Amino acid sequence: MHGQAVPWPVSIELIRNRVRIELRQAIAVSAHPASQWAVLAIFYRNRRRWAEMETAVHNCANEAARDKHAGVALYDSAGVLIEAGREPAFAAKLLEDYLTGSSKTEEAPAFIAHIRLGRLKQQLGDAAGAKREFAAASAMAHEYNPAQDSGA
Repeated sequence: MHGQAVPWPVSIELIRNRVRIELRQAIAVSAHPASQWAVLAIFYRNRRRWAEMETAVHNCANEAARDKHAGVALYDSAGVLIEAGREPAFAAKLLEDYLTGSSKTEEAPAFIAHIRLGRLKQQLGDAAGAKREFAAASAMAHEYNPAQDSGA
């Protein structure tokens, strides 16, 4: 390949493969691999590689269970599933785990987690649970109106 131009679609695929390999390497050496699993899940979601995305999300959840500092990874992984329209019950569990955990941060606002969880509960047919989550979000952010932010 020296001196020859690589066709554009091939070069993009080579870049994607390299990114995937580097993410896997980061997971292998990380002290907190849950976050890297969440990033890999995003990578797979963007490629519409659903089975691999779901595996990465589940691996993130498994790692987060062993790492009390992995709350944001749970929040992010729930977002991956929500945006992909996959596994709403598991996305709800991830958000519940995040909200009951001790590592909530501004990167993953709890009131947004409550709103997302409320929407998932609606989707899953749990109207009472949805109402509780929306009330919790409202109590945390008095001036926030979920109707203003359809992307939450």
